[in-house]
Amino acid sequence: MSLDASIWAWKQNVGKSSSKLVLLALADRSGADNTAWPSIESISRDTELDRKTIINCISHLESIGLIFDTGERKGVTGKVVVYKLIGIENRYNDMPKFRNSTKSGTVPVLDGNSTENGTGNSTENGTQNLSLNQSVTNNKKSRSKSDEKTFSEWAKEKLDAGEKLIPDEHYIFDTARKMGIPDNFLFLAWRVFKEYYTTDNLKKYSDWRKHFATYVKNNYAKIWEFNRDGECYLNAKGKQYQNLMEFA
Repeated sequence: MSLDASIWAWKQNVGKSSSKLVLLALADRSGADNTAWPSIESISRDTELDRKTIINCISHLESIGLIFDTGERKGVTGKVVVYKLIGIENRYNDMPKFRNSTKSGTVPVLDGNSTENGTGNSTENGTQNLSLNQSVTNNKKSRSKSDEKTFSEWAKEKLDAGEKLIPDEHYIFDTARKMGIPDNFLFLAWRVFKEYYTTDNLKKYSDWRKHFATYVKNNYAKIWEFNRDGECYLNAKGKQYQNLMEFA
């Protein structure tokens, strides 16, 4: 779920309550690129609207310029329409990225330098070194794979080294505040995150701190929501987790 999309959807003047529900359902299922492809059946479960009403609502949302059909199709059948939500402002452009881009100059980038005017491994006006870039990329891929650990393995390694699992200076704290997420909600998300990845979960990542930041940004735990004024609150699932954690 994209938090930006949900906040954006609440603020739109749609003109019809049923269409507003459908827009909220699309926003709730949208990704970082602001696209969503829920089936009509999924939207019906979310909104309790019938199929004909949903189709009419989607047509209305398209006609007023809030969504458009990208032409892409997904789902098991390969027939589910992928819609793009229009006009969402991404509030997180100041977040650390794994790719940097400049119009002039040289910027260090973890997956290869990219500039329009300057030096780098890939440029429009500058020098190129594709073979070197390919070699470095391959080395990083193999090294990154070998660095991957389960959450338990990673946590033990950090704690044995005397490190905090999430350092006080980590950018997630500032990011959460900018998003309007209270500190106690962030702490609750961390506990849910730890429980999920230490209970029979063998997924591996090389950077669990980055993964947690993504987890928070996209509200993967789905424990909070935002009201029409953009204020964050714990939903029913979040309150349930909070009660469980208090007795843990």
